[in-house]
Amino acid sequence: MKLVPWKSTLFPFHDDFDRAVERFFGNRMTQPAAFAFEPPMNVVERKNDVLVTLEIPGLDAKDVHVECERNRLTVRGEKKFEHESEQDSVHLRECAYGSFVRSIELPSAVNGEKAEARFKKGVLEVVIPKADAAKSRSIVVKDD
Repeated sequence: MKLVPWKSTLFPFHDDFDRAVERFFGNRMTQPAAFAFEPPMNVVERKNDVLVTLEIPGLDAKDVHVECERNRLTVRGEKKFEHESEQDSVHLRECAYGSFVRSIELPSAVNGEKAEARFKKGVLEVVIPKADAAKSRSIVVKDD
């Protein structure tokens, strides 16, 4: 007897949808919250610099490490889990904890040595000036 995988004719796109969700969310849907901490990041290219922000509530500035090497920015940190006492009864836990590393190739050449980082109210803001070669300049067209 040959076994044939069952395919639903009612939901023909079910497998495609599952694959799309897996690609978008990775394994976060099945991973416990304690291991799924990945702070959201925004990257904005401005005229003279690149602005990178990360939302990292629950951390202090000393818990966050920022590196800029060539055109790659890396942010590392750890949001530590605070244990409940044995008498506590947890009914719901949605907060994510654990170590994280976010690394991104920046959209233009930057001068990492002049980068500045600030941490305020759970938001990390990194401003990295563009390298002189990456800044746009106006070229005057001469009339003959």
